[in-house]
Amino acid sequence: MSGDVPVDEGMTANPGMRDMKDPGYEIFIILVSVLSVCNLLVTWIPGIDGDAIHVIEVINFFLTIIFLADFLFRLFTAESKRHYFYMDWGWADLLASIPALRILRLFRIFKAYRLLNRYGGRNIFSQLKKHRAESVL
Repeated sequence: MSGDVPVDEGMTANPGMRDMKDPGYEIFIILVSVLSVCNLLVTWIPGIDGDAIHVIEVINFFLTIIFLADFLFRLFTAESKRHYFYMDWGWADLLASIPALRILRLFRIFKAYRLLNRYGGRNIFSQLKKHRAESVL
């Protein structure tokens, strides 16, 4: 049909690509995931001050809210909720939102990196440049 919006062939071939969010958002999730894993590693340092642990716990509380919101956002905006949850590691996103299972946030880093890698560095840079205002957030 002539009125249809053209669809990128690479996007239709892979259902996971259709569920990729804005590259700026994916980079944000990678950075938040790295922060969360670093916080987890810091808590394992022997002899660390109790006040520092308390600050890390407060930060992780807010990170948990971000991860749960991200899971819900991805679930409700997924083209196929079943595909997202079972095939695209949505179940791991949900489990990673649980504070006791923070180590599973490594899956989020891997998953976001994989999507960004498939999307391509040039595309990411051009999208970030094109949508600077949205990417800042």
